[in-house]
Order: sequence, then C-alpha cells, then structure tokens
Amino acid sequence: MRTGDWWGNGEPIHISAVRGKENVQLGKIKHVLFSNIICKGENGMLVYGSDESIIEDLSFDHIRFTLTDSKLNDLAGGNIDLRGALRPKDQLFSREIPGLLARYVKGMRINDFQLQWQDTRMPYFTHGIELHHFNDVKIFNFEGSSSPINKGAYRIYATDGKNFASDNKEKLLSKNVQ
Repeated sequence: MRTGDWWGNGEPIHISAVRGKENVQLGKIKHVLFSNIICKGENGMLVYGSDESIIEDLSFDHIRFTLTDSKLNDLAGGNIDLRGALRPKDQLFSREIPGLLARYVKGMRINDFQLQWQDTRMPYFTHGIELHHFNDVKIFNFEGSSSPINKGAYRIYATDGKNFASDNKEKLLSKNVQ
C-alpha cells in the first residue's frame, strides 16, 4: 500500500469491476486466462466483481504464489484497495485477507495452483481461497492451506454460491452453496 493516488499496489493479481461513476453503464470483464505465473506479494490475489458486473470465464492455470510478510503490515495491512470506486466506504477498507479472494464470479476455473505463506504473522491473513456470490467454480490440483497464523481459517471457504466442484474437500467450509 502506498500513499497518495497510487492505486492497486500489493496484490500480484487484481481484477475489479466496481462502479466508479454514476449514470455510466458498468463494463464487463470476461474470458481472462492467467497461466504459468510465478509471483510473490504482500497481499492476496483479488478478483472483485459486483452484483451489476459479474466477472465471467476466468481461469488460473499453473500458478505459484507466495504470500509474504511486509514491514508495513502493522501500520497498513489488512486492507482491500479499490480506490476509484464511487463511494468512499468502498474505496479502501479493512478486511481479512485470504490467499485468493473472489467475489461475484461466474465460470471460474483454478487448476494447478500452489499457495505458500512465508513468514506471515498477522491474524487478518485467513483462508487459502475464499469465494462469495459465485456460480460455476471448479478448483482442481490446489496445493495450499489456510494461513498458518490463523487456526480458525479454512483451506477453501465458499459462501453464497452454486455449482462448486473441487477434487479435495478437506478443511473446506461452504455455507449457502448449492
């Protein structure tokens, strides 16, 4: 996280579809593939759609991600940065941080994803993968865990969705999932 108008720093992958202006039709994000990526970051990956712009047909294939600690976590960590969003309360806000957070997605595929936590010490680091408001999500060959610092977190946390499939359901929490 940086001061001033620097926007979207910290997440190695960040896709968001949130309203920035009133009375303007919000665009769509579709058909995106992330493949063969090795990355390191001080914040989790973020896929942040909205009820008026659901992110569709998104794939993560052969991803290696190390989430590492930052010297600034005590001061500025545990936040989602969506600056550019219309309402100030939606721009920069405190939140628990999973390895990958996806909300308002349809047709998301995760295959061969390795998540490592390196020296993370803050309790706001939580789940390996966290899903909200989704339809048709498939997770296969996920090698990762919840944050080692947060014993109440889950490897995969899914809520308010339908059509979820995974090849490994250990340490999985699903609520309101069909």
